[in-house]
Amino acid sequence: AWQRPTAPVRLNIYDVGTRGEVKMMNRVLRPLGAGAFHCGVEVFGVEWSFGDFTQGTGIFTCSPRTCPNHTYSESVDMGDSTVSEGEFRSMMKIMEARWLGADYDLFSRNCCHFCEEVLALLEVSSVPAWVTRMANAGAFVEAAGERLEQHRRSVGAFLSASVAQGFCCQSCSGPTGEVVCYMRDSVASEGAGAPLDVLVVKEDWPQWLGTRELSRDELARK
Repeated sequence: AWQRPTAPVRLNIYDVGTRGEVKMMNRVLRPLGAGAFHCGVEVFGVEWSFGDFTQGTGIFTCSPRTCPNHTYSESVDMGDSTVSEGEFRSMMKIMEARWLGADYDLFSRNCCHFCEEVLALLEVSSVPAWVTRMANAGAFVEAAGERLEQHRRSVGAFLSASVAQGFCCQSCSGPTGEVVCYMRDSVASEGAGAPLDVLVVKEDWPQWLGTRELSRDELARK
């Protein structure tokens, strides 16, 4: 009976960059199931990967195990694919429009994520967890940091609005676009030269800038 031809698929793995420090670090982290790696999918005699390019697609090809700017480390056999070369190149043509170089992200959309999708299209094994563990951890930390920053800004905006609405006697636009609030001392507010606390209310967090004596003319202008 006729059987569909198959093509061997390999994942070529590199130490990121060409400096020896990363290579040494990966030799320590590799037994622990982690490291900083670049990778490419080798099939039909060509290696396919994804990188950070300012224009156009981020997908690029090279001869197997010779990716520039990275140091080859090892290859992992991913199995045999029944996808033909013509079918595969058609798939890559479609992917070129979705995998743009400008969309490259070190943690959430890098060469490892690209290879994961390519291997799925070829219906072979997935990228080993130890290749992507460090990037995934970085993506988790980055996402957590973004959530904390959003929460911090929300709280800061609420407190700023509360201060401005509840205590500020006057406000105007500052030289850099911030709102400057002048808060009179409740006891000495009627006298000339009454001290005013100056509060700069930005969108992220209020910052006290201190107090100073203002003349009657300055008070009138405020």
